[in-house]
Formats: sequence, C-alpha cells, structure tokens
Amino acid sequence: MKTLLIVAHAPSENTQLMAEAVLKGARHSDIEQVSISMQF
Repeated sequence: MKTLLIVAHAPSENTQLMAEAVLKGARHSDIEQVSISMQF
C-alpha cells in the first residue's frame, strides 16, 4: 500500500482549495491501495 501525505499551510483560500482538490482526487473510486494523510 502506498501513502500520500498532504501537508498544507493554508494562508490563502486558494491554497486551501488546492489542497482540498488534491484530497478529493486521491479519494476517487479509481484510486486503490493508497492511504491518505492530510495535515493543515
């Protein structure tokens, strides 16, 4: 299993939106065998 770590310091709304888009894409049903950890 792979691990995707998303670390985002979100001082702006656009940076936060980008991090959330990455998270949404990583949770797509076509993505398998990936553990996701996100830290703001």
